[in-house]
Parts: sequence; C-alpha cells; structure tokens
Amino acid sequence: FFAYLAQARGRAYDCIMSQSASASAPSRAAGKRERATRARREQLLAAAASVFRAKGLNTATMNDVAEEVGAAKIVLYRYFGSKDELINAVLADAADRLLELDADRDADWPERHRRILAFARERPDAIFLLLRHAPEDALYSANWERYRDAIGMRTRERLEAAFPGRKPRAVSLEFCAQTLTHFVLDAVARWISAPARNARADEDFVSWLNVNVDHMCRLWLAPRSSDPASPDKP
Repeated sequence: FFAYLAQARGRAYDCIMSQSASASAPSRAAGKRERATRARREQLLAAAASVFRAKGLNTATMNDVAEEVGAAKIVLYRYFGSKDELINAVLADAADRLLELDADRDADWPERHRRILAFARERPDAIFLLLRHAPEDALYSANWERYRDAIGMRTRERLEAAFPGRKPRAVSLEFCAQTLTHFVLDAVARWISAPARNARADEDFVSWLNVNVDHMCRLWLAPRSSDPASPDKP
C-alpha cells in the first residue's frame, strides 16, 4: 500500500511539473519575441536617425531609411505608421533617454554632463536631430520642447537648492536656468559634430563644461565678498 501511495505521489508531482513547464514555455517565447522586437525597433531608429541627419527631416524618405537598414519598406510600416511617426519616435527616444540619464538625484552636475556626452557618443545622429534639427522645424519640435522645458525646470530646482535664498544679479532665476541649459546642450552638439576625439579629449571637454557652468552660477548667484561664505558647488 505504501509503495503504491509513493508511486501515486510521484506521478502527481511529475504531472504538476509537466504542466508548469508547459505553462512557462509560452511566457518564455513571448519574452524572447518582445526582446527581438525591441532590438529590431532600436535598429530601425538608429538607421532612421542616420538618414534623417544626412538628408534632412523633410528631404529623406521611408525608402531611404529602408535602404539604409537593408529591409523592405513594409517592415518600417509594421513599426511606424508614417514618416512623421518614425521621426517623432527617433526624437522621443533620444529625449526620454537624456531625461532618464539626468534624473539621478545622487549625481552631481559633472556626472550628468559626463553621462550626456557618453550617450551623445552612442547616438550622435539622434542627439544631433534633437538638439539641432528639431528646434528649427515646427512639425517636429514637440519632443525638443518637452526635453528643454523639463531640463530647464530641473536646472532651476538645482540652482535653488545650491544657492538657497539667493536672487540672481540683474537677471531672473528662469533666465539663469534656461541659459545654462542651452549652453550645455549647444556645447555638446558642437562637440560631437567635430572630428572624432578620444576619451581623454572628451573628459577634458567635460571638465571645461563644468568650469564654465560653475563660473556662470557663481557669477549670477554666489554672494558678494561682503556676504557670508558661498555654498558648495551645485
């Protein structure tokens, strides 16, 4: 009897494990398909960014992008319903990634600058489109404006935290925040547009950027010599 009971329990356990494995198989397959779809989408975005930067947002066509990626045009339309949707997807992806890199509250400004430049090196075409082309084109400026406004607001909050109670000299705090934002983004766009540089040159650029940002902050917001000691760097 006990032997029979043990065998029955073993069969029941095997049945349960078999059902569990069968149930998890579709889940694994779905996860694999999702990763493949995500990777393919990123590949298409990178190819599109390269084409749009080279030929212009208004001049480049879906055929140009399909040729660049080595796929039929219908493949593009499976992911993006139109050229406008594809362009905005390129810009939105770049803006979202930059905002994500900037969001770490534990990172100081030098580290944020370093992360921005690293991503710009990774996706130079998309970054150039976002920072240079999109602001000049009303059809595609929404993601640039979203990014600019979010970074400007964060910069203002950081200035307020670094210089509590301080009012800028001759200009508003909003002016300070927007000017710093445009200065950093314009500098990064110009830097990555120049001939390829090595890691040491990039680090020197980040140091230069940090010194200038710090100088502007202190020029506008730091206390005068007759005031109490100034706070630490933002």
